[in-house]
Amino acid sequence: MSHSSLPSSLLLSLLALVTAPGGDGPDLSPIFGRDNAAFARALARQGFGELADQFCRKFDAWKDATPEEKASVRSVALDLAIDIARQQPDPIQRKDAIAVVLKQKEEFIAQYPASPEAEESELSLPDAYRSLGEALTAALEKTTDPAQSATLRDEGRTAFNHAEEVLRARKKALEKKLSDPTFTEKESEAIRDQRASVWFNIARIEYFQSQLFAKEDPEFQRRIKSTLRTLQDLVLEYEDKLVTFEAYVFTGLCDKALGAADQAFADFDQGIALREQFEVGKDGKFQIPLEIDDVVSWAVLQKVNALNDAGRTADVIATIKDYYAKAPQPDKSLSGLQLLAIQADSEFKAGDPKSAGETAQRLQDLDPNGPWGARGREVLAQMLGGTDAGGKKRSLGSAQLLKIADALVAKNDTDQA
Repeated sequence: MSHSSLPSSLLLSLLALVTAPGGDGPDLSPIFGRDNAAFARALARQGFGELADQFCRKFDAWKDATPEEKASVRSVALDLAIDIARQQPDPIQRKDAIAVVLKQKEEFIAQYPASPEAEESELSLPDAYRSLGEALTAALEKTTDPAQSATLRDEGRTAFNHAEEVLRARKKALEKKLSDPTFTEKESEAIRDQRASVWFNIARIEYFQSQLFAKEDPEFQRRIKSTLRTLQDLVLEYEDKLVTFEAYVFTGLCDKALGAADQAFADFDQGIALREQFEVGKDGKFQIPLEIDDVVSWAVLQKVNALNDAGRTADVIATIKDYYAKAPQPDKSLSGLQLLAIQADSEFKAGDPKSAGETAQRLQDLDPNGPWGARGREVLAQMLGGTDAGGKKRSLGSAQLLKIADALVAKNDTDQA
């Protein structure tokens, strides 16, 4: 029986065992076999983050666990810790919490250097550093103290320089392996794939470093151009990898930062073209796996953001509608609901309250208890005044008013409903 198919009553019983008092925890092997890390990840994916964290802690204290299983579960615990750190509302506290977990991740990699979990953790480090960079950028925007700004930038430079050193050392080691004639063709291809991922992550780190500087700072321009060169070199060597299409999107972000808007749009379109590697079904949708469509949706999001910055509201709406028409499960992709929220805002801005209300209600239906459902309710609430974003008077039909009222009732806002 897979973890995803466990009955809820059995799941609750197992979790009760896991959270029971006792230094070593229960003997989990008869229940879960050797799939404890997979179980913890499944818990987290299904929204039981706190229970997954408790499971990892209890398993780590279990004296009969094998070193391999401990390493697997420990890697899950560190990923959960990063997710928890990202949720800190204060940017200073958030970057401090992320920095602590980053150190723990690197210690984990050093402790289990040859394990698949350490390799996976190493590949995921740039995402953690990205979160650190975003927290540092948010902190820089919030502070008005020049001394604190300088301290934050120094801290960011130190962290990113360290990450880049680690990645460049990893890339050099992989290149040395590629020159070894004893590896089979299959083994060499796997090493090339690893090298592509590490190379791409070096470019990402360079890009994150640039975000520590104000747009008018010459250092910002220098680092963006350095990132662009790294991405161009990567794309020249790897033409058919997933990271190639991700690199196109980062290339677009760099071109956008350098003021080359048209080239940025072309870059984003190259990233979106990843979906064209797959067949189109009878329903007109690309038959693309969800994990691959995550990249496409992210590319669409970056293009939409650039279109928004250029004031091209109609193109924003058309681009999102095109994605939703051609993706197999657009609302389940990485950026799908965020795109829908942007569509609702853009339709409202364009003076189309009917379409904006329908899109906002769709958000509410798809994510009733989440942040995007809340965003949909905000758009619906804005429409109660009967005006669009430009202040022009609009009228709403009774059916639309009932939809808005239903959404407000679901949010327990009975007075407004």
